[in-house]
Amino acid sequence: MGILALSDELDGVYNRRGFWPLRTAIETRGGRSGRAILVFFADVDGLKQINDKFGHKEGDLHWFTPRTVLEKTFRIRT
Repeated sequence: MGILALSDELDGVYNRRGFWPLRTAIETRGGRSGRAILVFFADVDGLKQINDKFGHKEGDLHWFTPRTVLEKTFRIRT
């Protein structure tokens, strides 16, 4: 149950609650490697309205579109 509270049940991506405990480890890893780390947090607007009007299946499809773009652009760890 704790894992579900920290990540999205649909795709396993960490949510806000899941990210904050990992923040320090991410910052430390970036400092040790000497490489920049980009942490991207997004809120996709309008999903509630899509879910309410067309159902959660359609809302899920709209979530995967921006996620796919981000995955193809950045190295995303889930």
